[in-house]
Amino acid sequence: MLVGKLVCPYYKNGACYSPSLDQPDASVTSKERCLKNFKVCRYFQNETKLDIKNFYFEMKTKLSSECNYYELKDVGSGFVAYCKVLNRIITESQAINCNKYWNDCPLRAIMDIH
Repeated sequence: MLVGKLVCPYYKNGACYSPSLDQPDASVTSKERCLKNFKVCRYFQNETKLDIKNFYFEMKTKLSSECNYYELKDVGSGFVAYCKVLNRIITESQAINCNKYWNDCPLRAIMDIH
């Protein structure tokens, strides 16, 4: 029985599904490598590259806010909203609230005191 951690995460049904390949390919697989020693394979990516898009759906509309702690970032296919007070990306519903009610935001009020 094979332990899940010993099998390459890109090896499925005899083919390699590595993001390094344009499409799944069975010709690059080897049972010795894929089932035991996959970390030396040139198609194995040890680091997961995370992007803003991995966590949040981008907004299609350019939603502005009068708040000086609000920042809109263009991600190519849309926009993501960033709150400097929270030091993180905010959801679209939070961005809508920031657009409409920016002057009443309790986080902004706290920051303006300091």
